[in-house]
Amino acid sequence: INELARTLGISEQKIEVMSGQKNSKKTILVKGIMRDEVFKVLAKKLEMQRSQALKDKEG
Repeated sequence: INELARTLGISEQKIEVMSGQKNSKKTILVKGIMRDEVFKVLAKKLEMQRSQALKDKEG
């Protein structure tokens, strides 16, 4: 929850685990930010991580 909140730039209180509390796969509710914005931010973060991983592998 902490990492997701930090990535999205929102408080942890705006993120709620709806199901899968003890599972690696979870369903979450994010309040105060539109779904498309969540996807956009997460896609950007994933792309940055992939890019860094490729650089690390090459270097």
